[in-house]
Amino acid sequence: MNASQPGEKRGLFPFLLAGLTGPLAQVLGLAAVVLLLSVALVGRPLLAGRVYDGGDITRLYLPQRAELARALHEGRLPWWSSRMGLGYPLVAGGEVGALYPPNWLIYSVMPAAVGLTVSIVLHYAWAALGFALYLRHCGRTWPASLLGAMVMAFGGFVGAHLTHISMLTVASWLPWMLLATGRLFTSARPWRAATGLAASVALQFCGGHPQVSLLGMLALGLVALWMALLRRPRAWARLGLWAGAMVVGALLALPQLGPAAVLAAQSQRAGGLDDAFFMSYSFHPLLTATYVSPFLLGVPDPEGSVELMAYVGLLPLALAWVAVWRSRERSRWLYLGLALAGWVLALGRWNPLYGYLLRIPVLNLFRVPARYLYWTGLGLGYLSALGMDALRWRQPATGGWRQKAGWCALLLAVGGVAAVAVARGLDGAVAAWRWLPLIWAAALLLVMAAIPGLGWRKWAPLALAVLVCDLMAFGLVLDRSYHTSAPPEQLIRAPRVTAVLSSAEQSEPQLTRVWVKEDILPALSVMQGSLFPNVAATHGLAAANLYSPLVPRAYLEWAQGLDSAGLSRMGISHYLIPQLLPVDAERELYDVYNPYAALPYEQWLEVEPVDIVAVEVESYLSHAADMTDGSLAAELFVRTSEGQVHSLPVRAGTESAEWAYERDDVRAVSRHQMPPVAHSWPARSGYLPWEHVGHTYRATYSLEATVGAVEILPVLEQAFVRIEEVQLIGRDGAQISLRAAIGQGQHSIIYRDEDVLAYENQDAWPRAYAVPWARVTHAGRDASLEPFERQELLPVKVAAYGDMEIVLRTQADVETLVVLSDLDYPGWGVRIDGVDASALRVDGVARGVRVPAGSHEIVWHYHPLKLTLR
Repeated sequence: MNASQPGEKRGLFPFLLAGLTGPLAQVLGLAAVVLLLSVALVGRPLLAGRVYDGGDITRLYLPQRAELARALHEGRLPWWSSRMGLGYPLVAGGEVGALYPPNWLIYSVMPAAVGLTVSIVLHYAWAALGFALYLRHCGRTWPASLLGAMVMAFGGFVGAHLTHISMLTVASWLPWMLLATGRLFTSARPWRAATGLAASVALQFCGGHPQVSLLGMLALGLVALWMALLRRPRAWARLGLWAGAMVVGALLALPQLGPAAVLAAQSQRAGGLDDAFFMSYSFHPLLTATYVSPFLLGVPDPEGSVELMAYVGLLPLALAWVAVWRSRERSRWLYLGLALAGWVLALGRWNPLYGYLLRIPVLNLFRVPARYLYWTGLGLGYLSALGMDALRWRQPATGGWRQKAGWCALLLAVGGVAAVAVARGLDGAVAAWRWLPLIWAAALLLVMAAIPGLGWRKWAPLALAVLVCDLMAFGLVLDRSYHTSAPPEQLIRAPRVTAVLSSAEQSEPQLTRVWVKEDILPALSVMQGSLFPNVAATHGLAAANLYSPLVPRAYLEWAQGLDSAGLSRMGISHYLIPQLLPVDAERELYDVYNPYAALPYEQWLEVEPVDIVAVEVESYLSHAADMTDGSLAAELFVRTSEGQVHSLPVRAGTESAEWAYERDDVRAVSRHQMPPVAHSWPARSGYLPWEHVGHTYRATYSLEATVGAVEILPVLEQAFVRIEEVQLIGRDGAQISLRAAIGQGQHSIIYRDEDVLAYENQDAWPRAYAVPWARVTHAGRDASLEPFERQELLPVKVAAYGDMEIVLRTQADVETLVVLSDLDYPGWGVRIDGVDASALRVDGVARGVRVPAGSHEIVWHYHPLKLTLR
């Protein structure tokens, strides 16, 4: 249906697009309007020279889109990323949107940080344009179509998920699939609509969020069935054509869906989710009140979540009610049912029937019941447009007080936006919203009262303006919480620690790979400065951590059982600790505690009895500048095999000192001397902060004894006295590391600033190495390296290391197992001297291949479209 409504000037959008005639002009004019609205409502950062950051943009989308941009500039697609996890099938994960054609243009010509924000703005406009055209097809007037599009695109589920670009991308295609479906059932030439439907289905699959795709397709299927029932019996052939177009669209998206299916089967979600995870982020029934007052619970972060935000504005709720009670169109029942079904399913754990979805294949793979609010937003968008048209006033404007009521409504709406805009900080904006629902309610009453006074042509833009103000005031709060922004250079600028890591990079035999402590979620600046997962990939560095919705089970099992040996065997060359604001000893301890290298305190650490002549202790102090020379910080107790215990004091100015001693303000007030330095590193600390050199200190104690155990007893808080290493010096001069003796790693500090403490792992194995095959335990395609130590490894040269191909060269006198410390995953094949060989899985996670004696070239290659489950 494209006919104009009675009383509406045909081919004209009178109050905004006067003078535009013809279908193309109408569409172009509407596109211009929705683009302006998109810029006004979600594109404000671009106008200020800023881009969106924080949350999943920083941790998930920016690193992945940086990988996409990097690959596009190299003339390829990022099927595999060697910079995430132990290697990750990036395209299969979907969130990167690598097979989504618009991304090829965006990330080929723009930096990833800018491209993300541009993509967000464009996809909001695309969603609004598509839904407006769909509503127009359904017979709505231009103003009602635009209002319904604003509700669907900028409010509710879609509006809240601004920073989830993959969800937004997929959701933006549902209106176009609805439009194509509508035209397929009504057009005299349905094949054109079927072609558009197939293309839209394929593109939304490539957008990168399977759950939103599934929810959209379910809603689309209901609409298609409804249209077929209304037009039976002639429509059954059209329904078959519709189904065929859907299948063709899915087939076109097979390059995305195929690898995604393999990853899903390999992931932690294969077979479904546990109850708690499946029902996480359920929409509590009382949260329905947030449809009226969105910040009823207070500051949205951390008191709430974008997953639970459903606000569309008060006017759309009123118009939806009008649609149900005043409209004569049967379609209102379909969209009312869809909206209510979305709300009921969103209740999740508070819906006693929701648990049965765990028994339904595919649906049981997805968490967050609140995402069913996607349907609710879609239904409210349609109903609000229907309700607006149901209120059309066909009589001449009466003027008088009703006309003044309209202007008062507009003033109230603008005042509401201004109140939030000028509020001080997030708390001030939320405080303004405590009374803003009353303002919107008053504006709503005035808008409704103004219909006869203004007449349709003036009332329609007034209603739109009030809704824009309502949604803008809502968005201004999110701008200070979930939808924050920053200058693009702040996101692109490499953290200071990257320079240290780059200087530590070794060409042979090791490639840098970091592991970041992630027990807490730090502040955004710390997240960026510490290369928190997956931030390292943004800057072209490799981190073994992985933050992704789908994680291969083999990787997950490795990470969950990670110890010092596992860290080293997979070539983790550095360990990074994000820094908290050191307000107490507990937080300070988190900042310095390396679980893979720390010596435990207040317990006896047993060692094999060894004859020694001396003990060396490496340590440092924190917040200790006021300690005088000789002040006791800790004691080491050495127990001999005969049971005698010797005490070794660690004192300020004698055996240890403040780690930041060389910082000017510390040196000026320090009351103890600086003892011999064991190790130094570049540092930056203090409240300015200052750049300086950090130190650990060495103390040597003469002690002839046969040692069987050592205990560390701190006098200061553990956070403020760190015993980094204890070396037992044998009679032959050999040094026995206490850390190594108890199974901890040999790590040393190489950098510290206000964001990160960086350790170098001196025990890290090379990225590629070989071991004699005769000593390998193997069964089927699984091999184990349990009996091997680092010093037993045979060298392997890494001739080339890329995302899609890795070239190794080896020379050995015996048959070997050549190991590559990257994730074993379907699609990776291997050739030895150009001949296909059988890939092995090493220690359940790494790749390996059995190689004959002699000199050989080994090439690992990734074929994403030839995946087979092993």
